[in-house]
Amino acid sequence: QREQLALIVLLMDARHDPMDPDLEMAYWLAEHERRFIVALTKADKLSKNAQQRSLHNFRKELADMNIETDVILTSATKGSGLIDLTSWIADVVASPT
Repeated sequence: QREQLALIVLLMDARHDPMDPDLEMAYWLAEHERRFIVALTKADKLSKNAQQRSLHNFRKELADMNIETDVILTSATKGSGLIDLTSWIADVVASPT
């Protein structure tokens, strides 16, 4: 018997407004009751104000679709957000629901 996925990390580019394919995937995951988190990538390319605006826009789009999930700003280049992301993943793996 195959194990279920504990968590899906949906990567979206923080530099752009939420794109239709990203939102469609989030909707599909929510409709199929898949546990997921959104990691906004390339946050280091944005100013602090633009980062907060991007975070707000993505959260609002998901909330407007009645999707409740965490959204985290990340940067592979600077390593920001990666501790939060790996911590979240570890918590889910430790106690999957």
